[in-house]
Amino acid sequence: NGILVRYEDVTSHPRIIDDMMGHVGLDGWDRKVLASRVRGWKAPPTRLTPEELVKIRNLAGPIAQRLGYSGPERGASNRALPLKHAG
Repeated sequence: NGILVRYEDVTSHPRIIDDMMGHVGLDGWDRKVLASRVRGWKAPPTRLTPEELVKIRNLAGPIAQRLGYSGPERGASNRALPLKHAG
């Protein structure tokens, strides 16, 4: 049994994290963990090839669409590929 959690839901309703932790048996976890940040090396952005974009669209497209996301337009620059949520 799994649960489906969207990033937008977690950031707008932090109590969802408690539900997730309870689902995996980690009741009573320390919320301070979320306050800590790990600093590290930042890699430069990677450009995806047209072939990689097609693979991503083919693999993730159906579930992304079910979740209300639309991908970048075909032919758009692949420098930044933000998904847009319809909701």
